[in-house]
Amino acid sequence: MSTFKSYKEQYVTKINIDRSESQAFYDKYLLPDVCESFVKKVSEQREQEPSLYSYDYLITTVGFDISSSIMWIKALQPKNVLFLCSRETLHLVDRIVEETSLKVIQVAYEVAGKKGGRDVYRKISEYIQKKKITPASYQRVAIDITGGKKSVVSGSTLAANHLGIDIIYIDNNGHFPGHKSPQPGKEEPSILEDPLAVFGDREKAIAISKFNSEDFENAVEYFKRIQERVFNPRPYEAYEHFAAGYAHYESMEFAQASGKLERAVSIADMLEINDIPVYKIKEQLSAMKPLMKLPDQTPKDILTDEETYWHLSAYMFEMANHYMKRGKYDLTALLTYRALEMILQHLLLVHNIYFKAPDYSPYDETDLLRKMNDEARRVFTPFRRNHQLPKRITLMQGLLLLKALDDPIIRNIDVKVITDFIELRNKSRLAHGFDVLDEGKVEQFFYRIKQINNLLWNKNVVYKKQYNSFNEFSKTFAFLNIHLPNYYLGDE
Repeated sequence: MSTFKSYKEQYVTKINIDRSESQAFYDKYLLPDVCESFVKKVSEQREQEPSLYSYDYLITTVGFDISSSIMWIKALQPKNVLFLCSRETLHLVDRIVEETSLKVIQVAYEVAGKKGGRDVYRKISEYIQKKKITPASYQRVAIDITGGKKSVVSGSTLAANHLGIDIIYIDNNGHFPGHKSPQPGKEEPSILEDPLAVFGDREKAIAISKFNSEDFENAVEYFKRIQERVFNPRPYEAYEHFAAGYAHYESMEFAQASGKLERAVSIADMLEINDIPVYKIKEQLSAMKPLMKLPDQTPKDILTDEETYWHLSAYMFEMANHYMKRGKYDLTALLTYRALEMILQHLLLVHNIYFKAPDYSPYDETDLLRKMNDEARRVFTPFRRNHQLPKRITLMQGLLLLKALDDPIIRNIDVKVITDFIELRNKSRLAHGFDVLDEGKVEQFFYRIKQINNLLWNKNVVYKKQYNSFNEFSKTFAFLNIHLPNYYLGDE
């Protein structure tokens, strides 16, 4: 008879007589072999799949039986260990540390308070933050829930599920005949399935977070992936169509955007998905209709048709604001520049001057050219005289021309200030230069041009009856959010 088998027989005999004596016997004579066997099993699973059981951080719940914590530490060899104890098991941490030869610098411990699982959840979150473990590195963390009080285990499980951390456990696959006690040597390492991952909930939260951060293309990929894993993919089809619609919308592909958003609304209505703001999407689809005519309109049609012009203008300003919020200041500057260009082209048409083929015959061309040159002399250093009126009007020429025409919107605008903003855009890596644009200056550019646009809006008769301001009107074109599920318990 092998020594280990003999020890097991002695151990089961002692269980019937004195449990405390049997535990001491187990720790001394059986645990070393049990650990060796368990380490070998973990190693064999790692050989088959190297990503398994590869952790730098181990969080382990400490019960009165400390063997599970010892086995996992010996098998995983983590760089850092957090022990989650009750007041009754705190004294056992020293024994685990001694048995596993951990260094003091590797070890931390927390005692669960009266709040139980909620308190444990908070302590784990604080440990993650203290160690500066980012979400991208959560796969380097595991939580062992084999031992410990139920409240500690439940808090640990909740934290693992919320953060996407692996839950590990030791299965005891055999018991002594007629006993509840597990047989030593039958232990099997196990990674428990996370129900939030199995049913797509965590990925849903990530996907919605991507969506609400206006990262629509990545959100689409997440929603597609979830559909392949869940029993009922239909709700995720609605989310996917919503995200895909906004990806098209962001790219000015209004027909495709409309189709996808209508599909999202249809499914959300049918399934009563409250996370998707159906009513507001319907409003947005209505606001998008004039923009769907753009491919069939000439530039002159767009600039003269009030409905098309104002809907496109609102869209442009909302997109500029969208990129500004995401810190993409080069794109903000480009869109703001384009919005300014549209304003000037629209104003010139009020004076019956079309920027592509201007007709100056109703005006005193000599006087108009003189006034343009006078304004240019004030604005530019060095000054270069124009000897004729432009045959195709650029943005800068449009500003000078509107000044010369004494346009009521541009009359009190300092052209020099606007030219400084234009120069900012020209230096962008996406225009003519290589500069990284300054956040503050881009914001000033955006709000200054929007202010000019608001002056033009105040002369608008049709839309002012429906909306109190251009800001209110343009919000119709802003990206909407999906309600984000909240798995965080928060404070008491």
